[in-house]
Amino acid sequence: MNGRWRRWKYKHLTFFLVSLVVVGLLSKLPHFHDLMHKLAQAGYWGAFIGGILYISSLTAAVGALLLISLTETVPLMQLCLLAGLGGLVGDLLIFKFIRSEMRNELHRLYYILGGKFITRLFKRNKPLSWLVPVAGAVIIASPLPDEIGISMLGVTKIRTIHFSVMAFVLDVVGVFALVTLAA
Repeated sequence: MNGRWRRWKYKHLTFFLVSLVVVGLLSKLPHFHDLMHKLAQAGYWGAFIGGILYISSLTAAVGALLLISLTETVPLMQLCLLAGLGGLVGDLLIFKFIRSEMRNELHRLYYILGGKFITRLFKRNKPLSWLVPVAGAVIIASPLPDEIGISMLGVTKIRTIHFSVMAFVLDVVGVFALVTLAA
């Protein structure tokens, strides 16, 4: 089994899909709901943890509920900044994972799904090359899970420091939009 797993081309994508199932099952447990209630009472730490949870498709709904419930106890700007910082931590973990571990798997899938056409399109039309980073940034700022936008930026040549600044600003804006629209 261990040898087959090492040779499996899509082990990181498989792990990601299995983790989706595990989180789905955990969310059905009453202890999970108790933990969320305690986090909502944690104030500033709850905002930081809510920011980390808000960026992932696995935990976005839980993070959003936690951040909305924290608007009653944490001032708006502090909530947005701390959740943005938490979101940055989560975004950097995903960014580094995509850059180091999943890049080869994503490239293989990209070409299997017709990536040669898209690559030729972008090489022929240089003005389109800005489209991928801009679309990634819009997705990070939106309530959509950040993995898609981070993946788009992770396959570009953006430097980690530039990604960090951009992700923090976009996470703060995204949390601000969430809590003000929910109010």
